[in-house]
Amino acid sequence: MVTPHRRDISVENEAAAVLSTALAQLQVLDRAFAATQDSRLVPAREQALGVVSQIKAAMQSGDLTASSLAALAASVNIGVDAASLAAESEIAAIAAKVELASASIDSHATVSRMATDLFDKHEFDADVVRHTHGAELDAFKKRQAASEKYIREQLGRGTPEGDFNASGRMQGYMLDANAHGAGDNPDFGKKWDELTQKTDRLRASMNVAGKSTEEYDKQVREDVIVFLKAKGLSDGQIEEALANRKNPLDAVKAYLGGDSASESLANDIGRSRETERAPEISVSVDARLKESPAVFDLDAMNARLDAAGLDAIAGSDAGTGHGLTIQKTKARDPISR
Repeated sequence: MVTPHRRDISVENEAAAVLSTALAQLQVLDRAFAATQDSRLVPAREQALGVVSQIKAAMQSGDLTASSLAALAASVNIGVDAASLAAESEIAAIAAKVELASASIDSHATVSRMATDLFDKHEFDADVVRHTHGAELDAFKKRQAASEKYIREQLGRGTPEGDFNASGRMQGYMLDANAHGAGDNPDFGKKWDELTQKTDRLRASMNVAGKSTEEYDKQVREDVIVFLKAKGLSDGQIEEALANRKNPLDAVKAYLGGDSASESLANDIGRSRETERAPEISVSVDARLKESPAVFDLDAMNARLDAAGLDAIAGSDAGTGHGLTIQKTKARDPISR
């Protein structure tokens, strides 16, 4: 008579305990990954899932032995570090959410206050009106109204994404206002720097939290291009200015001064486009010198040199040989300044 295979109840009980530990660990990893999307959790989860499958298969087949169970239990114990990693990831995710909420509230408060200053109190309007007139001013006012509407709508969403979009549009409006004279306002730089600081902080926290910044990025880039064109840059110069900058707003820093400073910089840019004409200009100037040599009063020059305790210049009827003629005149009183 064949004796039926006797099941080792103690091994099965131990296997059930190991399976329970592995399942609990798998749940922890799943929860942590759902909350954080931390890629470091993926291999740990796969390992825990593999242990669960092996224990179930061994229990169902009846081939479970003390030695095979010990090997499976060791695999589960290796996963203890994975559980710690999951806890660490969850803590980091909570910290990221707290920072995102804080940055969002901070940005919301700043943009709301600036909306009151610029749209309700019209703090930049006098500067804009001083430099912008007629149809151009009417077009600016329409854009101003559209910006105000968008900003208030986004602030009303009560979300980090809404606050971030509102902050971006406020930056775009300020660039538009600057291009039309608001840079003369002594408060412009202070407001711009504060807005930039709050927006950069919110952007960083959005990135950590895995939130999309696509709408902001698209709008700000377009606003920067329009601003740089208004400041006199060509399409090629704008493309070059944006090419090596991760943040398009870095390209506007040099042009955010007062209207006169920006105009001077724009003039410098315009002059740089004329560099190819330099040889022609140089030749024409040299030709004019040859046609009409400059005349210097030698006596007057010597009088000044003498007053300064320096040696006088020797006269020469032949001139200097550089298109300049030295003329000796009758003695007269030196010019004093």
